Amino acid sequence: LLDLGEIDQRALLRGLEVPLLAIVGARDQVVAPDIVRQAAALAPQGRVVEFAESGHAPFLEEPARYVATVLEFLNSLTPRH
Repeated sequence: LLDLGEIDQRALLRGLEVPLLAIVGARDQVVAPDIVRQAAALAPQGRVVEFAESGHAPFLEEPARYVATVLEFLNSLTPRH
């Protein structure tokens, strides 16, 4: 098994042809927020939303904002007629 720290996914991120939403807790002690920001910046349509009051689980720590953020992102993908 590989340690996640040994997996290089930069080329995959650069090649994405779909929008990418990266959500990170500013207080995350499992995955450094800088790594998440760097990963999102590699994706051509990447964006990052940082949750100031969260650690590793924004969906539990700031659930209302998390749901609103995901819904806003999904709605941005829906073609308007």
